[in-house]
Amino acid sequence: RPVVEMLELSGLLDRRLGVLSGGELRRVLLAQALLPDPELLLLDEPAAGIDWMARQTLEAAFLRLREAGKTILLVTHDLEEVRRITDRVTCLFQRVRFDGPPARVLTPEAALSAFRPEEPDG
Repeated sequence: RPVVEMLELSGLLDRRLGVLSGGELRRVLLAQALLPDPELLLLDEPAAGIDWMARQTLEAAFLRLREAGKTILLVTHDLEEVRRITDRVTCLFQRVRFDGPPARVLTPEAALSAFRPEEPDG
């Protein structure tokens, strides 16, 4: 029941998956992933293509899970989402470009250099 409440699913319990909106379906699938009480959650672009309200619900759930000691490995291109809900960010592009707390590593300079192709040696 805590997962149902955290993800605001009580109004969806009697509905078929095929009639749910994108955000509703995303929340149901997240609930399914949380039922076995995993220590690690791997999420690939969980807020892509959903409305603002569904995004708020997901982000609040991620923060609660983090407070509960769960590890969430989040793949996203949304740097504002990263700033709002993460306590550590690792940027990968050909290699690790930066790693650390968002406030320290998400600078304009880091963002520009992170996606600049490296010059070949020699």
